[in-house]
Amino acid sequence: MFEYTLVGGLVASGVDAYLLHVTTMPSVAYIARVDDFDCGIMISVSHNPYYDNGNLKTEKGGLQRNVRSS
Repeated sequence: MFEYTLVGGLVASGVDAYLLHVTTMPSVAYIARVDDFDCGIMISVSHNPYYDNGNLKTEKGGLQRNVRSS
């Protein structure tokens, strides 16, 4: 549900959004780099404590930044 809410907000702001659904972080970085996207966003969760979860953002050129949830 969060995925579609995020995409809805991006599209409403005029951004083109592409869903890869279940995939790996390296594939998000690869697609963002080779298709010349401005960024890639991965939503991740696990059974580990909340501080191990987070959102991963891939900036233009494939640089990755971890945005921790708190």
